[in-house]
Amino acid sequence: MPLFIDPHALSATLKCVSPSSLLFCSALANAGYRSSCSHVSPLALKTDAPMGVIWDIMRCWVGFVYLLFLKYLRMHIFSQAHFFYILVHGKSTG
Repeated sequence: MPLFIDPHALSATLKCVSPSSLLFCSALANAGYRSSCSHVSPLALKTDAPMGVIWDIMRCWVGFVYLLFLKYLRMHIFSQAHFFYILVHGKSTG
């Protein structure tokens, strides 16, 4: 396996949280590529995947994290709106 990558360094470039090594290796395996741990760094992975595939996986990861953030934000705003409704009206909507 000729190439080693550091998902944490890639995540720093994209300004997002890093996927776990298990998740990243799973994505590479599902794409049909091999991966293993590297002796270069405890966070690095060796893989035979081209950099285009690695960046595609990272783009999908960023989209997934963004969707999770939107879901959290929506739930948080709804719970605050519900709290203020109860505070003002003295009863629950549901």
